Amino acid sequence: MSVTITHAKVSDVPRDEPSDAQGKVIPSDWNSDHTLVGMDNLVSGVQGVAIINMGADDYTMTLAEAQARLKIIVNVGDGTKTCTWPTSSFTDQNVVQAISMLNATNSAVFKFEGGTTVITLSSGCATDVLLYQPSDIISRLDILYSNYARTLGEALITIQSAALEGTAGAGEFEYLTNTGYFTPTASNRGVMVSEHITSNAAAVSLNDNSTAQSPFTTGTLTVAANTTYYFESQIFLENGTSSHGVSFVVDGTATISDIHYQATTVNAAAFNSANAAGIWSNVATASGVGGASTNAGRSITLKGAFRITTGGTIIPKIAFSSAPGGTNECTIGSYFKCNAAGADTVTTVGNWS
Repeated sequence: MSVTITHAKVSDVPRDEPSDAQGKVIPSDWNSDHTLVGMDNLVSGVQGVAIINMGADDYTMTLAEAQARLKIIVNVGDGTKTCTWPTSSFTDQNVVQAISMLNATNSAVFKFEGGTTVITLSSGCATDVLLYQPSDIISRLDILYSNYARTLGEALITIQSAALEGTAGAGEFEYLTNTGYFTPTASNRGVMVSEHITSNAAAVSLNDNSTAQSPFTTGTLTVAANTTYYFESQIFLENGTSSHGVSFVVDGTATISDIHYQATTVNAAAFNSANAAGIWSNVATASGVGGASTNAGRSITLKGAFRITTGGTIIPKIAFSSAPGGTNECTIGSYFKCNAAGADTVTTVGNWS
């Protein structure tokens, strides 16, 4: 790209033809327009630079400022002031914008007309926020941070919940209601696994009776309404040697409309023992996952899915069929984890046919 410079005044010194023939610069050459090349980052308008002085107050950009590729923000004030983009400034050509805050003592909030906050920048931020705007203006917003100092509790990136795109494009991130999605290849959307995990870092003492109880240090999870969850658990028990069985229960306040899981139990007095039995259950109430045994320990492996209609809590529990006697505990390394996989009616995610 180039920039043409035109002189407001011209020289009236007569043209020196011999010098001109020798390739020398003569005064009359000054009258001609001059062209500067390599000026991509300094041209005006949509391709240009805007230096915006907020004057320590709320500020709305002019159309020219909003269309500039690079915005240099100064004098942002006490951190409560807002710099607003006019939404009419976005065009197909205006696809990348950078913000740089110089000598900012506090922070500023940047948002679109209508109140949608884009990002809050803290002091010391230097050309480190890129905003991409497609032609549909604010239906999607991708924000890339490189050197942005966040305050405690502030999200780095927030994806707004919106209806999933009809045909997912490769590399797209989406979020709908309670589930995140990523598309690794065109038209092949997949669920982003965000696991909720509880794991024992120390043994958890268990009561020597038949009442259902949590085997985990922290055992109550709040789950969302109208959501399908996949879950997995490994429960290692050390217990007394009076004959007893073990059941698995999903307690809590959430409404589970459907649950299916498989449980495999190894009853053993020591590690590396082979003595496995399994069941398949479709109820959240007590299901026997280990028959009567006098062994001093057992491990229980669970894998399955449940669908929530009314949100609330779930509490994975175990219950002895009778008191095992002696000392009972759920050992270190035991865990329960689950992840959302879509609505409670989900059947497929991805390019299935």
